[in-house]
Amino acid sequence: MTPILISRPEYSIKDGWHVASATIAVNGKTHQLTYKVSEGPLAKGSEPFLSAALFPVMKLGQALQVSGMVSPKLLAATQTIQDMFHKWFPEFQKIQIQAEGGLSNEIRRTVDVGAFFSGGVDSFYTLLKNQDEITKIILINGIMFENISERPKVTKEIQKVAAELGKSLIVVEVNMREFSDQYTDWADHYVGSALASVGLLLSPQFRKIYIPATHSYDHLIPEGTHPLLDTLWSTESLQFEHSGCEANRVEKTAFIARSDIALQSLRVCDHVYSINCGQCEKCLRTMMGLQAVGALERCTAFDKKLDAEAVYSMKIMHDSVVFYEEEILRALENSGNNHNLAEALRFSINSYKYKKIA
Repeated sequence: MTPILISRPEYSIKDGWHVASATIAVNGKTHQLTYKVSEGPLAKGSEPFLSAALFPVMKLGQALQVSGMVSPKLLAATQTIQDMFHKWFPEFQKIQIQAEGGLSNEIRRTVDVGAFFSGGVDSFYTLLKNQDEITKIILINGIMFENISERPKVTKEIQKVAAELGKSLIVVEVNMREFSDQYTDWADHYVGSALASVGLLLSPQFRKIYIPATHSYDHLIPEGTHPLLDTLWSTESLQFEHSGCEANRVEKTAFIARSDIALQSLRVCDHVYSINCGQCEKCLRTMMGLQAVGALERCTAFDKKLDAEAVYSMKIMHDSVVFYEEEILRALENSGNNHNLAEALRFSINSYKYKKIA
């Protein structure tokens, strides 16, 4: 079977953006991966495109041929990455990778430390906990299929957070989900490799990049971003660190509630990219967490009241969400003054479990 081919990366500057692109040829069909970055320099090797392509190609079960140079450390780690991912998800087959190992850039001696930042609870926790070390935050547009017209508003809001905390902001626009969603699930499989792909492209600018944790140590599950997996994307010059497993969602919420800028700028909505709708499961979950730690009244990021009736009808869609909801339920019960809200949340959790059994 013909190997899947990643072309040699190409670079340009267009309308003030630093642009990197490469094509992935899959059985007669070509996909172009393009990254637009607000500031350079960018890595010249093929590591970003290897990271972006690996799991979709494993799902196809074909060999992968990579044009251009690839970090020897990362190339060696792809064997462990594949071993781990195949054990977690057997439908992803281990494949042969043909690539030229070598450093495509002189290793830059930089002191900068970055963190991926969306404005949600996890990323705010990582940023605030490590704010003395982090010098730049990284916003990625294009991974949530947002309306392009909303991007300037989001960028402006996150620029305000960066300025308040004395950090620089790097904005990256990507189109990788047009390719990856044909073969992988974003949350279950792809999110970690996508973040690593962007980080690898930015590697000349950083010595370390934090990837905010989704789950705490007591609820770790096989998933695309994981403390065992994320560090394996590191190279000779860039270290990835999975950050935040020591705290559950309620503990993270209590921590960020000490920050006025977090309570003003928290952005979690699943339905609207630029604001919080206050009605979807993720908005309601976050509002209940804030209520449980006594911070909802101070949070101006939500303009709707938290209503127990909305919680009764809330739709939980995934087992991993139940972890969060049960943590919040315990916190609401322990607070002693949120009985109606706790009862509504208990009803929603039990409804999800009954439906799953049925």
